[in-house]
Amino acid sequence: MAEELTTDEQAIWAAQARVSDSTAMESLLMPLPMAVAVQARELAELPGQSGMEYDERLKCAYWLTHQADGIFICVTFGYIPDLDGAEKLWTVLSDEDSEPSVERLFTVYRQVTGIDIDAIPLH
Repeated sequence: MAEELTTDEQAIWAAQARVSDSTAMESLLMPLPMAVAVQARELAELPGQSGMEYDERLKCAYWLTHQADGIFICVTFGYIPDLDGAEKLWTVLSDEDSEPSVERLFTVYRQVTGIDIDAIPLH
């Protein structure tokens, strides 16, 4: 199935906004599925917290974090075949013993999807 996806669907991309900037936050939330946007709004009230949602119908995963400095980040994984794959990515992103590594993230993404990613564009 991965071979049938377009480059855009295969990508990992990130968006960020300052929580205090309601216009920027709405722009970040607008393209998200409803359940993901609801969780994002809840996390926007909780500095220092992170969460991940998996949309089984779309085969997409979303990692959300509200940094202590007021920046909200949403990383979208455009194709994740199943919840197990999303959980493996969550493990990389939430490992308290080490900073998230882009190289580790790309390696796990390739293991989960069979897709090579070069960069994470910031939208």
